[in-house]
Amino acid sequence: MLSYKEKSAFLLDDFVQRQRSLWPMADRNFTLLEKARTKELPLGDFQVKVQYNPDRIISTDARTDKASLAKRPCFLCPAHRFPEQIFLPVITREGVFYHILLNPFPIFPRHLVVALAEHEEQGVAERLEDLLFMCDFFPGYSFYYNGPVSGASAPDHHHFQAVPERLMPLENLVRNREGGYKKLAATSHAALYAHEGFYRGIYVIESSSTEQADELFHALLDKLPVEPGESEPRINVIAYYDRTEEVGRYVVIVVLRKCHRSHHYFSQGADHLMMSPGCADMAGYFVTPHGEDFEKLDAVLLAEMVDEITVSEELVQQIEQKFKQSC
Repeated sequence: MLSYKEKSAFLLDDFVQRQRSLWPMADRNFTLLEKARTKELPLGDFQVKVQYNPDRIISTDARTDKASLAKRPCFLCPAHRFPEQIFLPVITREGVFYHILLNPFPIFPRHLVVALAEHEEQGVAERLEDLLFMCDFFPGYSFYYNGPVSGASAPDHHHFQAVPERLMPLENLVRNREGGYKKLAATSHAALYAHEGFYRGIYVIESSSTEQADELFHALLDKLPVEPGESEPRINVIAYYDRTEEVGRYVVIVVLRKCHRSHHYFSQGADHLMMSPGCADMAGYFVTPHGEDFEKLDAVLLAEMVDEITVSEELVQQIEQKFKQSC
């Protein structure tokens, strides 16, 4: 007999197939995704993937300033979704309702959006345990979060995204314990590490307890700057539940951001790149909606773009020093 978690995984897969059968546009986009061109490039000590995906121009070029958001209906709210779009309801242990939706402009196969049922602004500080609940409840999927100014195309409506596990290079580096790990803090059932070897500002929390994972997550957030007028530090978050050991553990990867877009997005010159890196990109799966960008993007341009949008080495050192002082 299947466990409820195994049933949950089958439920998601069935949902995807049912939604594709009812929504020709989404089905077309997922079919095209199967033939999407990709290539690999080096970044730091590791390899990343680049995907040519024209349909992602909607997200890449999204206007997310307050004035633009005020002019458009929220496409994650039930009243403004596509007519063909159905949802799968989920309620967390704390009684919070979410709607699981198929992402009609996918980067990954079985790419899902997990939207809060109510219209509330994007914010992860009080919702990390919701994210970890999803990781535990839906085996075979990893979940990620784009901050309001760190890649979210709908910062006015809180949501996560879910994709099949082990597709993002950064996730696999962490799963395989590749790269350097420097322990910054620990509790009885959790530890926080600085990850080294990919790019600056990556932190990893490993915990058998959602509460202690949340405790270390907030310990990190408390040491990060918040820009004037913004609600939280500029971050992306990737999370999954590791079942490979006898005692499972939650893994939370936090990526610090300096900004959303590098100068390449705004440039009119030869170095122009129509790329707006979100969490998937920062996890090593970079998306280019323009064919010319896919062709010209090389290791030098990629490193330049990533260097601009990631935090400084000075901030990384300041964070480490703050953890030393708090011990």
